[in-house]
Amino acid sequence: MTSKRLIVSAIALATLAASASANAGDKYTAADIQALVNEENWTEVLEHLSDIPPTKRDASWKTALEKAAVGHLTSVLASDQGYSSLGTADVLIGRYAALKKSQAFMKLRQDSGLKYFEQCFNNRYSGPECAEGLISFVKTDPTNDELAFRAGQMARMGAGYGPAAVLFEIAFKTKARRKDCGDRQVVIATTMTLGNLQEGDVPFEAAKKVAFDYCYDALKKDLLSEFNEASTYYLKATCPTLTKKKALTAFQTALCKDTAAGK
Repeated sequence: MTSKRLIVSAIALATLAASASANAGDKYTAADIQALVNEENWTEVLEHLSDIPPTKRDASWKTALEKAAVGHLTSVLASDQGYSSLGTADVLIGRYAALKKSQAFMKLRQDSGLKYFEQCFNNRYSGPECAEGLISFVKTDPTNDELAFRAGQMARMGAGYGPAAVLFEIAFKTKARRKDCGDRQVVIATTMTLGNLQEGDVPFEAAKKVAFDYCYDALKKDLLSEFNEASTYYLKATCPTLTKKKALTAFQTALCKDTAAGK
């Protein structure tokens, strides 16, 4: 599925490039572009926005860019399953970086991506590849905590605990999003990652941040409920911090000492 997205992106880029090349000798003015905006001719606007030199790209040019990009992407999103729309969104960002500052455009990109990766995870053999693509997709818009959180939930169901932990760590960097720390998928991703991976693994380090820096109050009960029958990995991951926080019973403290001693 990810390869299909790359193919679609390449096609979209080639189409825009071909259109721009075909019209290279017929430069449009700002007035021409405004006339196209008034007609809502979004494709032609996008083909000719680059005709305006960078030094003359004023507020009107930026408005035309946003309207054309949002209008065009809305149309593409309505007619596909996320493949073409996400490819189109990323091609447009690559060509016009200013779109990253457009909330309307980035929201559409979010919707395109989630739609695409939902379809991607439906192929059970594509889980790891889809998860890798989803993480990369989220990192392109790293302050979008809603996107990161929803992506984490999707990854937990479609690819397992490790990728989800990485995405939840991105989401919970934003304090307001920590209201969702108690979400069941967060609990599963965090405890499973701590219990099955090791220090140094990217998902493991992300899960530790979620468990002890961002979501401790919400996850404390679940962290402790896993404790008595936990793996050695889990005990090594949680004992130092839970001991410092004085959260352990005498039995659990002794279990930590035995683990540290290699017993």
